[in-house]
Amino acid sequence: MHNQLKLLLSGRIITNLADSFYLIAAVWYVSVTSGSPLLVGVTGAVATLPAVLSFIQGPLIDRYEKRTILVSAMLVQAACTGAMMSAFFAGQLSVPLLLVLLFTALMASSIMSPTENTLIRKWTEKDELTRVNSWFSFSYQTVDIIGDALAGVVVAVVGVGIIFGANAVVLGGIGVLFIVYMKRDRIRENTSAASFLVNYRRDFADGFRYVSRQRTLLSVFAGIIIMNVSGAMGLAMIPAFAKAPEEYGFWLMATSAGALTGTLLSSKLKHLPVQRLFPLLGFGIGAAWIAAFSVSLPVVPFVLFALAWIGIGMFGVYLPTMIQVNIPEEKLGIGFSFLFSFLASLTPLAFLAGGVLGEWIGPGAVLLVSGSGYLLFSVYMLVHPRMRRLENKVEESFVS
Repeated sequence: MHNQLKLLLSGRIITNLADSFYLIAAVWYVSVTSGSPLLVGVTGAVATLPAVLSFIQGPLIDRYEKRTILVSAMLVQAACTGAMMSAFFAGQLSVPLLLVLLFTALMASSIMSPTENTLIRKWTEKDELTRVNSWFSFSYQTVDIIGDALAGVVVAVVGVGIIFGANAVVLGGIGVLFIVYMKRDRIRENTSAASFLVNYRRDFADGFRYVSRQRTLLSVFAGIIIMNVSGAMGLAMIPAFAKAPEEYGFWLMATSAGALTGTLLSSKLKHLPVQRLFPLLGFGIGAAWIAAFSVSLPVVPFVLFALAWIGIGMFGVYLPTMIQVNIPEEKLGIGFSFLFSFLASLTPLAFLAGGVLGEWIGPGAVLLVSGSGYLLFSVYMLVHPRMRRLENKVEESFVS
């Protein structure tokens, strides 16, 4: 692996861990100080909003130096968490102030992933993209699991104020390391402050037009949307479906174990053409998902659900790889931010739809419907004329 990629991966692991810690600390603080489920829900909404708004960041990623973007994002987060710490120890950390600082920090954090994905493409040979993306995805998910597991304990032991302060130090320190050791990349001309808005509007419009012309890539993502919505509807119902808190924990463990396994196995199937690989994965996910909620044997449902998530984990690697090979390097930021922002924007609606259907037909029925969504994706890939002709592998550019 390229030395710069090793530095990028190390930074990603540490900053993701920091994100988990300060987010959970913030949610816990709102819960304890307000005692309001509504405000806890608002905090969760604030935490998801940056992913929905990330489409506005694309032109910045494509025009400006990537190292500067990453360092600036870390320093903004460090400043926000430092302000949280100062306000906490001064007894001035109100919920509105916390939410403003949290949104600002997470908005800065949200620009890091698409920026890192553009650098992965820059520093990786095309036939190694799937393998490198699998390592980054595996590390990202592993750190999230570890961070979520440890954060609650750490909050209880050291308190939210110290967590905010420690995050400020860590994020600021990683930013300094990137300044010292990360290579500078090419910067476009005309990036002065005076021309910023003109450049931004032009880059946004040009990037949107370019992405909208990638018919094959957009057709694939249209199918992915079916799976994304179906999966979110099902996940919304798992807490209601579980008969006890420990059972809910087992379902979550199954999703994590399956997704992590899928990221590691993704490179094993990258040689298959998309027209065969994606329908096969969709069918496998759907069949295992439906079976998981159709049998009542001990342990077996969790194993089946983990098998379903192996395929979902593979898709988590294949999607960024397809963007990296089908969109030019100078437009990758816009490509990632547009496509993933669109997927993220539908997630809250899918959760809401799952809740409404759950009230109407019951959580178990919603989970079966969710599994059927993956089967529908397979059918989509098999009957769509453009998808039937898609003989390219995930690391090969599509012919639009």
